[in-house]
Amino acid sequence: MTDARLLEVASLHDRAMEAADDAFAARRSGDGRSALEHFRRSFELEREAAKAVALDLSLEPSRAILHRSAATLALDCGEYREAQRLLAAGLAGNPPPEYRDELSELLLQVTRELEVLRGLRERRDDIRRIYQDEEIRRILQSGYRRTWGIPA
Repeated sequence: MTDARLLEVASLHDRAMEAADDAFAARRSGDGRSALEHFRRSFELEREAAKAVALDLSLEPSRAILHRSAATLALDCGEYREAQRLLAAGLAGNPPPEYRDELSELLLQVTRELEVLRGLRERRDDIRRIYQDEEIRRILQSGYRRTWGIPA
């Protein structure tokens, strides 16, 4: 990788960290919308930096650090699948053991969170299906009326 390209990657990373600082400041002030916008910008810049070094294994541990950082920012944006992809790409290189362990642990955490979200979505869909069934709705409503002494 050329020196000019490395400087470009460093600039992307610096801009990403500035946007992340703005996101944390917005979050502390209670401005969730602004925080998410800054996190999104930070994530996009850091992901671009990580992609720029993804194929150059000679850049470890910087390569692994950029992938971990981009994945963490992806999580701040609710982008779980993208976080998984970035962590897998980071692990696909040759990160030093301490960074490999961090990437692996974060990947495991993201995978667990996705499983929880998947389970919650399935339960929500099951509840919707139940309440859309007319017979079940009538039974529930009549039971509610009896419980609270409301005439039918």
